Amino acid sequence: PLVSGLLRGDREMLSAMEEMNIMGGRFSVVDLQAAVYAYFLRSAAREQGIAMSEDEVERRSKVLAGLMYTATLIEDETILQGLTLEAYSEALADVVIDGILPRPEGR
Repeated sequence: PLVSGLLRGDREMLSAMEEMNIMGGRFSVVDLQAAVYAYFLRSAAREQGIAMSEDEVERRSKVLAGLMYTATLIEDETILQGLTLEAYSEALADVVIDGILPRPEGR
């Protein structure tokens, strides 16, 4: 639960960690998130045989961290606009993976 909370950007948990001044101030939640996402991205790219520059890994890691911060807002009815959480999540995943337009048949 602790790592999950840190990675999804739980604001109360992040505030508590900063107040505790973990590791004499050398601890940064943002750095932890970036390192974890970078590790996942490098691993996924390696498995798929995709070369990624460190700049691209860093850029995508920041986007993933940003998405995790906003994920806590998804359950708000203003965001869901009448969709179930499951339907909204599926559509969001489709847009993130395929882009705005649906993937052509057979691809």
